[in-house]
Amino acid sequence: MWVFTPRGFFSATLIEPNNPSYTELPLPPEAATVPHVMVRARVYGDLNELSSLYRREYGAEPPIYALKGHDYPYRAIMPRSHWAQMMVLLVERIDYSNFKNAVTRRQGNERHDLYMKIWSVMYGAEVKLERAKEAFKRRFRPEPTLRDYEPVLRSGGNYGHQESLPWANDPRSDGDLQALCEEGWYGDDPPEPKPEVMDPPVPGPDPDLDDVLGWMQRSRPTKPVPRRRRGKHYR
Repeated sequence: MWVFTPRGFFSATLIEPNNPSYTELPLPPEAATVPHVMVRARVYGDLNELSSLYRREYGAEPPIYALKGHDYPYRAIMPRSHWAQMMVLLVERIDYSNFKNAVTRRQGNERHDLYMKIWSVMYGAEVKLERAKEAFKRRFRPEPTLRDYEPVLRSGGNYGHQESLPWANDPRSDGDLQALCEEGWYGDDPPEPKPEVMDPPVPGPDPDLDDVLGWMQRSRPTKPVPRRRRGKHYR
């Protein structure tokens, strides 16, 4: 989970003792039986602020580990129940009516500007998510099945206006849907007639070289006639 507070930004995940990604830090022995979380931060001061709050509640601070080359370079390990109590304490310390102003007072304008970028990204999230969902549906729309076309096929392709369709009286439209689909009819238009098999064209005699050269001469673009200019400005 991500938590944005006037005291800092934290990311907490459940520790899986058998997961190799958690072997970089020394896990407490009770982590094998009691759920523990890893609280991560991008800024050391954020995690140090949380550790001070932890010390006032439990009498000791969790050690803060620094890992270079990670997206969250500062990390601490604590029981999940203690992390839940930290959230309770942060909620009890809400004494502001405007979160962004509280961030500015406690951590300065620079942190306020970073939080504002996140606020801007999430602004209009519902509309953005709906647009992304519709775009995903259009791009990865599943292939239609025979059952999807059944109402169209049974209605003659026009949903109730069968008398206006020349192929509506086709007896196959009332039963043999598979035959219609095999012919390539999927609803709106009648099946297109299959193309007739025609004999290959017979090659004609080779054109004469003079005819080819004459055609090339006639096809060459002519040079445009220059426009005759008049007046003193064109002397």
